[in-house]
Amino acid sequence: MGQFVASAVLLLASWASAQAQLPPCEAGFEISRACITERGLDRKVAAYQRKITEAMSRLDASYKIDLRIVNHPVEAGYSEDDDVFTEVVRNEEMRNQSFVINVTAKFLEKQPEILFESSSLHEVCHIMNDDLTGYHRNGGNTEAAEERCVLQLVGESRYQQYLQAYATYRNWDTLTYDRVLKKVKDVALVLAPSEIDEADRLAAEYFRKHADGRRLAEGGSSNDSCPYAVRLDHREVSCFEMLKRRVDLLVRLRKSNPTLN
Repeated sequence: MGQFVASAVLLLASWASAQAQLPPCEAGFEISRACITERGLDRKVAAYQRKITEAMSRLDASYKIDLRIVNHPVEAGYSEDDDVFTEVVRNEEMRNQSFVINVTAKFLEKQPEILFESSSLHEVCHIMNDDLTGYHRNGGNTEAAEERCVLQLVGESRYQQYLQAYATYRNWDTLTYDRVLKKVKDVALVLAPSEIDEADRLAAEYFRKHADGRRLAEGGSSNDSCPYAVRLDHREVSCFEMLKRRVDLLVRLRKSNPTLN
């Protein structure tokens, strides 16, 4: 245990020493606007911002997304290899309020704009697929799921151009490229929770006619469309989904106990 602590302390000291030796605009996590200009990144930052806007338009999405240029992902708990990653800004009720796409200065300086396009689409797909910090709808397949989202949007020919550019960036061999492409093609996206359907409407109507439904409706604020929704992590289960589950439960209870009818 003592050796582990000593090693950790030594590692932190080495990191701090390395940071202290860097030029001011290359140290720390977030890069200031002045440093962006000093490093000649204004045009590339603007180009990446445009790609985010285009990605939302192409995916028919509308989110509040800020772009943040950073130096060292490890300072935010990410790997040094994570050149593009998204963080969630949540409000006091832990609902998603806005998003921050972080891009390293190294990525902007060295990579072609085709990777600006592909990575911005990938990150917007992260948001759309609800594969964010705290909850991953697609479980352990998040990265492949986001790539599948991009593939479905742009088609296989354009997607392979993206992947080839990324393979060059990561120095992949042909076997790695083929394996990743196959995984992306094979992955099945987990569907988002369904919109209101006929069962939802029947459930809502049922509870409007019963006392517990009236009490729930009357107990909530007039501005609260679902005062009895349940929140799971940063998600919210719709009131209609809750109603539908309760109707299903009543049906099962009545089948098992006829005296309830």
